[in-house]
Amino acid sequence: FILINLNRLLVNKLAFNNASALAVIEFRKGNYPGEIGLVADIHPCYPKDDSEECKKALHLADNFLNNWVLDTIIKGSYPQDFIEFLSKDYDLSYMKKRT
Repeated sequence: FILINLNRLLVNKLAFNNASALAVIEFRKGNYPGEIGLVADIHPCYPKDDSEECKKALHLADNFLNNWVLDTIIKGSYPQDFIEFLSKDYDLSYMKKRT
């Protein structure tokens, strides 16, 4: 799993998720005709081999590329294990926990 400018990628994903959610809220408030929703860009992830290291990397990649959006839509929250992983190196205090 290659972390390339992770801060920039995280900010972009968060901004996209937040903008999408706000657009849906405003669309529904406006009682516009039609439907609105998210089209998720899903990326299948495959391990290089069966080693534990590759399995962990696969899980991180899947969380970042797919579950970051899918868990938010389906479960209403970001993948907790990914948040914990990122919290080791990044300040995520700006992220609010939904109550």
